[in-house]
Amino acid sequence: MKKTCLGLLIISCIFLTSGCVAGQKIDYTAPIPKLTKQGNKTVAVGVHDQRPYVKNAEKFPRYVGTLRMGNGIPFDMETMSKKPLAQDMRGVLVQAFENAGYKAVPMKVEFSDDQKDVLINFKNIDADRFLLLTLNEWRNDSLYNTTLYYNAVLAVYNRALKQLAKSKVSGRKDLEGADEYTVHYIQKAVPKAFQELLEKMLNDAKVQAALH
Repeated sequence: MKKTCLGLLIISCIFLTSGCVAGQKIDYTAPIPKLTKQGNKTVAVGVHDQRPYVKNAEKFPRYVGTLRMGNGIPFDMETMSKKPLAQDMRGVLVQAFENAGYKAVPMKVEFSDDQKDVLINFKNIDADRFLLLTLNEWRNDSLYNTTLYYNAVLAVYNRALKQLAKSKVSGRKDLEGADEYTVHYIQKAVPKAFQELLEKMLNDAKVQAALH
């Protein structure tokens, strides 16, 4: 019992000395994922936040995860930009396509939008392809270590709204490192994991074929 209490005290001290208080943030505007192939088409990009705790107003759209003190008290973590997570992710996708030679057009999508309406709105944009990333789950949870829980679907459509390809990632990823107890580590490890998961979806063979 004494060892358990001592362990909790140590973890609490590590978090406190790392600046662990309410209001901690994660930057979801970098790093930018890399596409394996160059392209020249115009791609409209949208990100649809369908996380249940956002849809039911339990959490704000800028919520990215939970940071817990050694005694288990949770604090919400939010985007560094103070913008909705979907908006930050859209910006990263737009930059990724532009870096690969595409012309990328950001498309505004609200979490309250019906997905059928999101697809219909694509017709108002002059683009060759529509890429929609849907977030069904996306959050990190940190106490003694950090785990990223994710469920995201990336789909590519043509002008007629025919789905040409789809790629999905789902599961949990334990983000281990030498200083994994610190906020600084969390702020580095989570965006890096996001980059890797996006690259997995974007560079899926069927997705790449659909984009070209």
